[in-house]
Amino acid sequence: MPFFPVPLIPKPSLKTLASIYGARNLLTKTAADVVKVSLDSDPSAQVFTAARAMKVNLMPSSKLMDHPIEDGSLVTDFRIVNPKELELSVICTGKNWKTVYNQINTGYLNGELYTITTKSGVYPHMMMQAIPHDEVPDMFDVLAVSIKFREVMMAVTNYTKLPAKQVKKPDDVSTTNRGAVSSTTTSKSVISSGADWLTKTFPGVTNFVKGLFP
Repeated sequence: MPFFPVPLIPKPSLKTLASIYGARNLLTKTAADVVKVSLDSDPSAQVFTAARAMKVNLMPSSKLMDHPIEDGSLVTDFRIVNPKELELSVICTGKNWKTVYNQINTGYLNGELYTITTKSGVYPHMMMQAIPHDEVPDMFDVLAVSIKFREVMMAVTNYTKLPAKQVKKPDDVSTTNRGAVSSTTTSKSVISSGADWLTKTFPGVTNFVKGLFP
């Protein structure tokens, strides 16, 4: 009797089992989502409730300011914290998946500000910067969307009026308190000198110029 070796099937890793178990819970649970998306104007009301969150990828980053020195090495003397970014992967299933996607697309087009609540913290002032998705025949009733958010940082600026003496260019001085100011008119002497130049340069148009400037 011939012997046929049985191939060894590797056991799934703990990470794989945890991913499968987590995805199953996300798809079947009916309680509040692990990731909560709400509008800044109403943080208590959750939006896109019919979209199932599969994964959220947080991407905090910063920009290091480097400059070279004489020996050729780089020295970092300053750091700028970039706006927070995160990518939320969701799937829209069921009969209303088109409605859910339209809600996401409307928020993207209108530039709405959202508050994202995850296990690690709360991220307000987040705006959608991209909503790529794949459409394949095998998932005709499911739409997977990857929503990319970026933090919108608000800057508060203060303006103070300078006295007229401290303004470098006189044309930039505020005219609010100057009252009614008449427009500048061209003097008759300037017009006359222009007419004289035309008559000397172009003798043929002397009569025409005199008719314009009597």
